[in-house]
Amino acid sequence: MGIVKLDGWNHIPRGYGLQWELSQAPLWLRVWFRFPVLDRFAYPVVIRRGFASLTPHRGWADDDREQVPPGWRITASEPVTTLLEQRPWEP
Repeated sequence: MGIVKLDGWNHIPRGYGLQWELSQAPLWLRVWFRFPVLDRFAYPVVIRRGFASLTPHRGWADDDREQVPPGWRITASEPVTTLLEQRPWEP
């Protein structure tokens, strides 16, 4: 038996960072998103309604990134810096 993939819950496209943007979501969706056990089923709904976005990770070639399924918004802002790429000791 295969593992069920739910966008946002246990699957984020490879090569992207995820940001939830629930401040403008309807109250019922925000409550569902925070409700234990049932929350995993709210994640794909939040994505389809446009309250989540993906940001490309810096250093990933476009060919290495997973194809983004319908419903996701991709931000055009600067790519996400991973913890390994941060070097606080360098100016």
